[in-house]
Amino acid sequence: LVAWLDPREKVLTARDQRIISDARISVERPFKDDWNLYIRDVEHSDAGKYMCQINTDPVKIKYVMLYVHEPPRIIEESSTSRKTAKEGDTVQLFCNATGIPEPTVTWYRRRSDINHPAKEVVGQNGEVLIIYNISRYCEDLYECVAVNGIPPAASKEIKVVVEC
Repeated sequence: LVAWLDPREKVLTARDQRIISDARISVERPFKDDWNLYIRDVEHSDAGKYMCQINTDPVKIKYVMLYVHEPPRIIEESSTSRKTAKEGDTVQLFCNATGIPEPTVTWYRRRSDINHPAKEVVGQNGEVLIIYNISRYCEDLYECVAVNGIPPAASKEIKVVVEC
């Protein structure tokens, strides 16, 4: 008998039959000696150490670790969309990003100045960009980009307006 168990040691399959109600799970047998566990539409909660047990004498056990990665995503409701400030203020822009592994957030200033039409890195990596003693020359479009090695990257533009 060959059986697959999930990370909580719940039996998923016996031989090539699924014995749980989760229709995403199946055993694939491309060759006679293969007993591959197949999980469709993998979710983060599927991550963990799976066990394949073969009831021979002695019992054979093989462990397989499943890592589930998620591309970066910016959480709109906890990130800044637009910021208006007065000259001399300290301004904080927030870019709340999630993903697995944890993404790195890089900040850019997208200059609208005709003499400097470019995108340049500003500040330090992280979910918060702080602009001290802001002036009207800082008024522009800022962009945060979240990257974790799992495509696609996520980005968000934030308009900063400075009142004199």
